[in-house]
Amino acid sequence: MSNNHAQVQEGFRVLLFALSDYVCREIKQEFEANWWSDGVIDVLYDDQKRDLPDGGDWPKLVDSLDILNCLTLFADVHWQRVFRKKLSIDHRTWAIELKGVRNKLAHLGGEDFSDDDTWRALDT
Repeated sequence: MSNNHAQVQEGFRVLLFALSDYVCREIKQEFEANWWSDGVIDVLYDDQKRDLPDGGDWPKLVDSLDILNCLTLFADVHWQRVFRKKLSIDHRTWAIELKGVRNKLAHLGGEDFSDDDTWRALDT
């Protein structure tokens, strides 16, 4: 694994730690007691939720989300109902950009991120 690839992966690892808790907290505030089933499980496509638990305690549920699920819930699924109330459109734009970076990372093949793309991803 190249240095740039590793740096972008580490950036996503750090982001996931904070973003998963934030996304879950805001969804829970909106959907209350049934937040996991109504706000996560019922709104993701089958392939997006195949590794997610049906229920559990807070740490288990928060830790089960990967970065793509967090960004999807944030920027696509719940932007209008949940996150737009507190954040600017810039936040959504950055999340969408990061979805593109994550997809490139997941389907990298033999090509590495350029230094410029790496710094852009980490800055975003």
